[in-house]
Amino acid sequence: MRTLFLTLIVVIPFYSSAQTAMKLNDWAVPVKLEDLKSAKENAEIEKKFTPPITSQDSLGICYASAAATVINYEMCKLGKIEDCKSAPESKRISSLGIARYSSDADAGKLKQIDKNYSKLDVESLRANGNTILNVATQRVIKLPTEQCSSLDRVLSKNPVLSNTEVKGAQAAIWESLKSDYDNYRKAIADKCDECASKYYESAKETVSKNLKIEEDQKVDSKLRNDSVKVLQAFQRDSYAGALNALLYPEECSKSAIPFAGYGKTDVESFPVDPAGVTSGQMLDEIKKVLQKKQPVLLEDICVADCDSKDPKNPPKTHAVVVAGYRKICSKKDPTRCRTALKVINSYGASWQKANSDGWIESEPLLGSVRISNASMSWLSPRP
Repeated sequence: MRTLFLTLIVVIPFYSSAQTAMKLNDWAVPVKLEDLKSAKENAEIEKKFTPPITSQDSLGICYASAAATVINYEMCKLGKIEDCKSAPESKRISSLGIARYSSDADAGKLKQIDKNYSKLDVESLRANGNTILNVATQRVIKLPTEQCSSLDRVLSKNPVLSNTEVKGAQAAIWESLKSDYDNYRKAIADKCDECASKYYESAKETVSKNLKIEEDQKVDSKLRNDSVKVLQAFQRDSYAGALNALLYPEECSKSAIPFAGYGKTDVESFPVDPAGVTSGQMLDEIKKVLQKKQPVLLEDICVADCDSKDPKNPPKTHAVVVAGYRKICSKKDPTRCRTALKVINSYGASWQKANSDGWIESEPLLGSVRISNASMSWLSPRP
């Protein structure tokens, strides 16, 4: 959603450039680095426990990326991992893996078991980081790791030539797969085997050329792994189920690791009732949490089509992690002050570098939040 138009493709999956152009909202205004040096008041989470910057690439799982950052910070802090950025993938929770928690567990199956979450719903407007945090830290006993389930690895066949080319190409992958799945299921319902075969072959080619499917998913040594996975995925009765079958190796549920704060950590959120809550109150709450050295998951940030009343083209929202704040006052007039917030965004390291290492003005950011129940969430030690 920023650097402007093309990054927006990252967050809104399956968006086609042929559709009507989105009306973008300038929510992230970088602060000048020299201004940060004169800060009169500040608080920031501990750098040694801060996990590496990740990218959601073109899959719309910003809410899961933000939740994974908050969880991995807590994992490193409780596990006393002094350099979280260098922690092995086997010790870091997968954003792709926990994105599945935005959908309910399968009917009749235990909600505490990771493998019982069999949908990867990247299109639902209901998906949110607060839900992910609650399920991952309060319900599911063991969580999938980056070592087993990595979005970067899935998309590693797409070389990073430029942000523009890569994000556009990746968006086309998801659009193509969604189209082939829908047409395949319709062909099956219409009992047109020839039609179904055509769409299966198209999807197989897309996957083979563009996605790295984990080898441990191979179920038949006589068949290419991508051929098997596409066929298995297309048997699912929903696209969310198909995407999960395609991208998430079942083995990852077996190699999952426990959340270090399970039974010792709570999820807190604000506001409980959004009526009358202002952006100023949101900022006050963010500062309180940051003063306790806890990162804040901030969501419901409107980044495009914010005034849209069209149900077919709703406002586009985003989620980030707030990792610090600084109060900056004018040298000429010390009574004129503003607040900068440091955000960890799921657009990758290049976005952070281009936007003052994530330091942005608080007013445009918080003014873009469509304040609702639990627009901000964080972890806290249980009393």
